[in-house]
Amino acid sequence: MWDFNLAYGNCNFCKANNVNAWVYQGCETNPTPVMWRRLLEDEAFRNAVKCRYQELRQTILSEEAINQFLDSYAALLDEAKDRQLTKYKEILKSSNPWGWGSTNFFAAYRVSSYAEEISIVKNWFRQRLQFLDKNLPGECNGQTAIHNLSFFDVGFHFDGQYATIESSQPITRIDVINATGSCLQSENVQKKCKTVVDLTRQSQGLFIIVCYTSDGSMISRSVMKQTG
Repeated sequence: MWDFNLAYGNCNFCKANNVNAWVYQGCETNPTPVMWRRLLEDEAFRNAVKCRYQELRQTILSEEAINQFLDSYAALLDEAKDRQLTKYKEILKSSNPWGWGSTNFFAAYRVSSYAEEISIVKNWFRQRLQFLDKNLPGECNGQTAIHNLSFFDVGFHFDGQYATIESSQPITRIDVINATGSCLQSENVQKKCKTVVDLTRQSQGLFIIVCYTSDGSMISRSVMKQTG
């Protein structure tokens, strides 16, 4: 995994140290995928995320569970931490641009000890989860994310220009999305179980076809169009 050193409030760009920010809304340094915003436009997705979040808040995302996790790893690394600070004394000095004690071009804060670092991380988690508790979009209605989702069978065939879709549930809408997350086509379907998506107007490239059904379910298939 990449850039975990920039997570959990550690860096000062792209709103990473702001517990009240949403990165999917964009930031000052890096563009964010359009697909993130597109997903949150879907009511079924928002509700499923909300339910799953509330479910996990009772277990591994509870403050108690997170603190126990952090404490266990802090204890595991305690001896190694001492050896590291003995060998690399400059790591806590503010003059070291990459150390814990610095405020370099991406560090959000400085610390003077390992214990202080652990305390800051715990506090960041506590504040972030409190923000999510109050502001995460969606409605759960007491159901879990898993049980709130329904599934349907779909047959899919793409001949290079047209995609034929057959569903066990009536289809209400078809979206065609490109690789950057922009919606290129959106068609309302009159609750048909079979429909054809015309991609002749699109140039070559990778496309995601998203199929919505009358019961609120959705499924997607990716296609590669070779010629324009």
